[in-house]
Amino acid sequence: MPRTRFRMPHRVRERGKVAAVLVSERSTGISSGLMSVITRTLAANRARRTTVGNLHEPGRPDDLPDAELLWKRWAGVAIATFDRDKEVEPFQHRSGHWIDDGGLHWDDSGCTWWVMKWFGAGRALLVGEDESSEVKWHEPSIDVLAGAPDWLPRNYLRELIHANMVGCVYWFEKGAWHRAPYPDDLADDGLDAGISALTTRADAVEKITDQLMFGAQDAGVSELCGQLVDAAERGTVTENVLRSFAAEMARLQQEYYPEDDDEDEGFPPKTDEDIAAMFELARRAGLDTPSWTGTLGVSD
Repeated sequence: MPRTRFRMPHRVRERGKVAAVLVSERSTGISSGLMSVITRTLAANRARRTTVGNLHEPGRPDDLPDAELLWKRWAGVAIATFDRDKEVEPFQHRSGHWIDDGGLHWDDSGCTWWVMKWFGAGRALLVGEDESSEVKWHEPSIDVLAGAPDWLPRNYLRELIHANMVGCVYWFEKGAWHRAPYPDDLADDGLDAGISALTTRADAVEKITDQLMFGAQDAGVSELCGQLVDAAERGTVTENVLRSFAAEMARLQQEYYPEDDDEDEGFPPKTDEDIAAMFELARRAGLDTPSWTGTLGVSD
């Protein structure tokens, strides 16, 4: 039956400052007092889900899945949440998960930002920051590049470090993740709060449904998103897979939320051009082949 969405508080970056913004729901006949209670409750539940994850604090290299699996799962989330309008936005203003020349991105426009770059030959870089990280404030200072291999893009990383934008750096080579050693008194490096939702398929699917504003009560949505993530992980994404996914998601959107007329909400119908763009991004990230030999995001 048709349902009403409740919008969550989210954070936006305005001229370098982080501002909390409450996006109100369209008129639903619910009193403003009750709406306030519902919104705060849902926001609190969302906060608990995103700040209490599956990983250690601070993170450990073995918290992360195999780099290629993490890469393909992350890219699958980006494809599932593709938004044609956001593709033309400057990356500084974007939010969500996306794929571009810089690699894979996850940014909530306020509390957390992450980039994963794939260098090929079993090498990858994960760098970013969550507000929970205490690395850059630690005394004495922590060298997050200690022990890092020569192939890492040092100039790129040093620029981020000097701009106080780095909470942690992890790199993958020889079949395992690595990071610099941490002092025993470091409480957190932000990996758990920032990346935990991408370390399991179930959490990645929940990330998709949350971003598209579907709920656990919306039967069929999680299963459909899970099928797309599975195809991404196995490298079997095709245009037909994406077309079927988009058509069924649009049908479920209309079934559960027929009154949504704002293209910023939910899952708007995808055009042929959208499907082609989605597949091109999937192809660039290696989601169309089980044995990807490409690179993406490599820079210095």
